[in-house]
Amino acid sequence: MNIAPLKRVILDLLFPLSCLGCGQEGVWFCSSCRAGLKFLPPACFLCGWAGVLPRTPAGRTCVSCRDKTALSCFLSPFSYGDKMPRELIHALKYLRITPVAPILAGLVRDYQAYYSLRFPSEALLIPVPLHPKKERVRGFNQSLLI
Repeated sequence: MNIAPLKRVILDLLFPLSCLGCGQEGVWFCSSCRAGLKFLPPACFLCGWAGVLPRTPAGRTCVSCRDKTALSCFLSPFSYGDKMPRELIHALKYLRITPVAPILAGLVRDYQAYYSLRFPSEALLIPVPLHPKKERVRGFNQSLLI
């Protein structure tokens, strides 16, 4: 006997899902809040230069900033000051709302598609390791879930 569906109904009655942005019931992230998100264009993270040079990957640190940082490329779909992405990340990391991970992964995928970002064939996507003690306390590595 599978009680998972019954368990889900009871949990939804006791703790209904609500949008982390506006509180709309039934979803963690509603379409209205999603529509309000604005992607940051791929640019130099230091000066904001978003010019495109032939065969220069998006998000590349510009020539004038390369001597100021060890990072040669950096991409972020949103500003760290944007409330909604911050709420989603906070819900995953600190409230342990793991269903938010696929939402965040989808936003990253949408960002890549929106700007037609291409990565070199040798590029690797590696989740940031979490300290074992933090992972034991949290129960998961949020970057691995995303």
